[in-house]
Amino acid sequence: MGLTAQAGSFEAASIKQNDSGRGDGLFRRLPGRFTVTNLSLNWIIQTAYGVREYQIMNAPGWTGQRYDVAGTFAPPDASQDDVRLMLQRLLAERFGLRVHREQRPLEVYELTQSRPNALGPKIKPSPQTGCATALLAAPECRRFMTAFFIKGLWSIPQVARSLEQVLGLPVVDRSDLTGVFDIDLQWGTGEIGDPVSTLGVTEQAALLTAIREQLGLRVETRRVPHDVIVIDAVSPLIPD
Repeated sequence: MGLTAQAGSFEAASIKQNDSGRGDGLFRRLPGRFTVTNLSLNWIIQTAYGVREYQIMNAPGWTGQRYDVAGTFAPPDASQDDVRLMLQRLLAERFGLRVHREQRPLEVYELTQSRPNALGPKIKPSPQTGCATALLAAPECRRFMTAFFIKGLWSIPQVARSLEQVLGLPVVDRSDLTGVFDIDLQWGTGEIGDPVSTLGVTEQAALLTAIREQLGLRVETRRVPHDVIVIDAVSPLIPD
C-alpha cells in the first residue's frame, strides 16, 4: 500500500490504473474504508474537493483516464469532510496535484416559476416533508433519475442540483418553492440503465420545454461569479 498513516491521511491507500474499457464505475464509502472502481481522475478530484466537473479549470485531457482507489481510515466514522481531506492528500502525493480556489464568471441556469403560484400538471405538494433533507437514495422518497426522467418526492433545490448532471452547468433555485413535491417529469425515452450525463442540444431543449410545460417552472441562463478549483499542477500516477 502506497501511503503511510499521518494526520489527515488514509492509514493505507492504493491507486491503480483501470484499463478494463468498461463505461460504468462506482465509489463506495463504508465504515473505515473508501473505494473507487473504474472512475476518472477528473471525477476523483471532484469528489475530493466537493465540486462538479464544470467547476474544475485547467484539467488536462488525460485526467479522463480511469483508476481504482482503495483506502482505509480511522476512526471508522470519520466525517465526509475528513475523508475528502485524506483523498486530497493522496492525490497530492500520487499525482502531484496542486490546486487553488477562486471565483470566475460562469454561465449558470436559474430555476424560477413561470407564473406565481401556478404549478404544472406533473408536480404536486407532498406531506412527506422529511424528504427535503433525506439522502437522495432514501427509499421512502421513491426518487428516480435517469437520462430522460425525474420521478418521486423531491424538494426544488434537490431537483436543481440533479439537473446539473444533465445540463452541464450550475442550476440555482430561485423558485421560492419550499417543501417537498411529488414530481413526474419526463423529456424523452431510453433505457433505464443509460448513464446520466450532459445532454446534447436537442435533448436539452426538450428538457427545458418539459420543465416549463410539466412543472410550471422556467430555466434561464445568467452569468455570475462562481467558486471553481484551478489545477496548478498534476502529473501521471506514481505507481504503488
